[in-house]
Amino acid sequence: MARCRARRSAGQAGRRLYRLRRSAGLARPRSARQDREHGPFGGGWLVGAALNRAPDLWAGVVADVPFVDVLTTLLGPARSVAAAELSEVGDVVNDAAAFARVLRLCAYQNILARRLPPVYLTASLADVRIPWGGVLKYVARLRAAHPNNAVALRLDRDGNHWGPADPEKAETWRAERVAFVLRALGVL
Repeated sequence: MARCRARRSAGQAGRRLYRLRRSAGLARPRSARQDREHGPFGGGWLVGAALNRAPDLWAGVVADVPFVDVLTTLLGPARSVAAAELSEVGDVVNDAAAFARVLRLCAYQNILARRLPPVYLTASLADVRIPWGGVLKYVARLRAAHPNNAVALRLDRDGNHWGPADPEKAETWRAERVAFVLRALGVL
């Protein structure tokens, strides 16, 4: 229930952010492929599901260490992220309804063979919360879904769940994300 309320309030916050950006002239009127979305950490779960369900709504997607291979992770509950999520979504191993709910929203499991907007993802080999292998599998599946899908992956060896350990590298990544968003929105 807490997850549903969080997702509902995230949607409301996203709509408020869109209205603010539009009033400042930073977002185009609602039409196909006009917006971009950012999904850090567990928000990547929601952003990945939104990308799969309505790819034409997004000009681009930025997902920092996204939790995209949710079902596989939850089926191996020894991981710390799995233990936290299981308390919110239910036991996906023994409860068919919980399994179906997670499967419906799992970004990795629901990629269709079609053209998607550009996607920029980050992952860290030292991240103990979000398994980087899931992000790599997601990237491979996005690229395989359509030959023209533009998928960029920034992989860090030394950082953690919150990004690169080196502040200079963190600034470079931030600049890359801004450039990606501006290009996706057609500003560059």
